[in-house]
Amino acid sequence: MTVGKMKVMLAISVVVNLFALGVIGGGAAMWLATTSRHPIRDAGDTLPSADRRRFHQMFKSVAQEARPLQQSARESRRAAALLFVQPTFDAAAVGEALSRARDADLAVRTDVETALVGFAATLSPVERQALATGLSQGGGPLRQPKRPPAGRPK
Repeated sequence: MTVGKMKVMLAISVVVNLFALGVIGGGAAMWLATTSRHPIRDAGDTLPSADRRRFHQMFKSVAQEARPLQQSARESRRAAALLFVQPTFDAAAVGEALSRARDADLAVRTDVETALVGFAATLSPVERQALATGLSQGGGPLRQPKRPPAGRPK
């Protein structure tokens, strides 16, 4: 093999390896982005270690207790989706299924927020401020709604 052919093969190898590294790096970045936990759970990471453990135990307990409600909400949404595509559209049945899903979702949210408020009552003002900062970021319950762009109706 000539030196010229070896240089071409080396260049092709470098390009292929860089492409492979890009694919692996991009896949890893996407995986890490999608494995984000929950905004409320992440907010507990701002607390001192002892409080952080108590917070995560509280959140885990509430999440386990909420599983039946979450399952009910999923089943109701699934039922609504099936009803939505039936040849004879029954708007009342679809609305009822979506209402059941919404009620279950609201019950879960109420349970989580009630436990969160109870936990916050046990914290010092400084720790409560740190928790509030975490809860106001991402999808946390204390986040401020985004303002619509100028010129667009609210």
